[in-house]
Amino acid sequence: MNTGEVQQLAENWRILGWKPSPDGRSVAVLRYVEAEPKLQQFYFDLTLLPLDGSPPQVIARRIPQEYGVCFNWSPDSHWLAYTTQERGKQSHLFVVAADGSTEPEDLSDPTVDMQLLGEIEAPRWSLDSTRIYCLAKQGYWEWTIRAHGRTEETTRRYMPLHGKYNVLGWVQSPTTATIHMMRPGYFCVLARNPRTKDTALIEMEISSGHEHIVAELSQCIQWPTCEIEIAHRDESQESEGYLVLQASHHPAEIWRFQWNDQQQERVLSFNPDLSQVAVGTSRLIEYRALDGQPGLAALLLPPTYREGEPIPIIVEVYGGAMNANHLHGFGVTQDVIHGQILVNHGYGLLTPDMPLKDHDPLSQLSRHVLPAIMRLIDQGIADPKRIGLMGQSYGGYSTLALLTQTQIFSAAVACAGTYNLIASYFTLGQVGNDEWLGWCESGQGRMGGSLWEKRPAYIENSPLFYLERVTAPVLLLCGGQDPGAPEQAAAAFIGLRRLKKKVEYRCYQDEGHWSGTWNEASYRDLCGCVLSWFDKHLAPDAGM
Repeated sequence: MNTGEVQQLAENWRILGWKPSPDGRSVAVLRYVEAEPKLQQFYFDLTLLPLDGSPPQVIARRIPQEYGVCFNWSPDSHWLAYTTQERGKQSHLFVVAADGSTEPEDLSDPTVDMQLLGEIEAPRWSLDSTRIYCLAKQGYWEWTIRAHGRTEETTRRYMPLHGKYNVLGWVQSPTTATIHMMRPGYFCVLARNPRTKDTALIEMEISSGHEHIVAELSQCIQWPTCEIEIAHRDESQESEGYLVLQASHHPAEIWRFQWNDQQQERVLSFNPDLSQVAVGTSRLIEYRALDGQPGLAALLLPPTYREGEPIPIIVEVYGGAMNANHLHGFGVTQDVIHGQILVNHGYGLLTPDMPLKDHDPLSQLSRHVLPAIMRLIDQGIADPKRIGLMGQSYGGYSTLALLTQTQIFSAAVACAGTYNLIASYFTLGQVGNDEWLGWCESGQGRMGGSLWEKRPAYIENSPLFYLERVTAPVLLLCGGQDPGAPEQAAAAFIGLRRLKKKVEYRCYQDEGHWSGTWNEASYRDLCGCVLSWFDKHLAPDAGM
């Protein structure tokens, strides 16, 4: 920083996670090395890049992770801890010597499903490098290591949250490798109440596991920045934390928390002009799914909504997702277009949970969607003749699949969807790879085997083969640079047009998969087209 001197450590490596050692002698990276298409699994090598010019050194090979960021240095720079996330298998914690003198040691209990948080959450160390902490779905694990590299000298314990909360992340600075103590012997985690979807800050005592709720908020943490920046006041031993929070009625803002008196206040809004715009607010909807299981949905209502007055409802779907978790997100959703844009045009927005079991997803999609809609109709919120449907990516698939099973929808928008699983299966990537084979067999496609093993399932779960059942007008959207999406949309368009259905197809040639990354002109055009489509087909006299 002082001299401006630049030292190149590597070239043409695919890296997301990189962390300098505390002693400043090297940089550790998780370098992407290969993928297993059938499993949709990525593998990384944990590699050290010395700053003295020595060659790179691989100290752990073929680590399965989602993004390649789940690792941390010990404070003494002697060790690295990392977790594995392999599809269909339990997560594990490993520790390896930074000098490469030992093989990685698995500190996990093979007889226990540890349910470690994956994707982006890394192990954290104690300041003396003798303990490692990992968050689990409903608690945390602690390893006390008396002699590194000897698992028989390691003890572990699990400390659950006693309340029915789901853990989201640590309450601490995002970039630190050590666990932060809010006060001696205590740390804090972020969690979600699965019933109310509120966010809780829960303080836990390490020795006993005793916990208490610091705050419970009808807001959500800005994802993936689900951690906190901490400031201290040495004179009074007080501490305060800063979180990026949003709610259905306000965008991301910085809030300050005083830990001693448990007070909170907003300190910065990134979009102050939005305070002049009328916005909708959300509420939680409870219902019973078709299989009798309890279900939840997030509902965003227009700012002008009056109780007892039925309004047109747009249902946004995404099979396999717990969509009600977005209850406190600004606008609830922004997959196709932002939810606040819809409600400002007088529409209500409904996003129900849509859990899926393995295999045959198409037949499962209506289990939660239809009861959630009927609940709104029974409550006098939804106009049964003015129900729209939309979805993006797998939500686009879910949209067209639902249209082949019910006539409750009066208009639909499907964006960047897959509608023919057989065509997806045979999509060839730009470098000759099997682009979607793994997605179909063992990934989101949920077929459970090859086309030749599951031939009927590939047909039965492809809405393209049942387009004659579609009654609602359909707007098909995609980006021209989204691999496979234009071909999928074109096939659905040709089929619907041949069957004399009401259909329109728009391809934005220079855009990718998600409209949230499109340029302003394309996104404005998309929003206008979606609103015009619903305005035309959900108008009070549209069906006359």
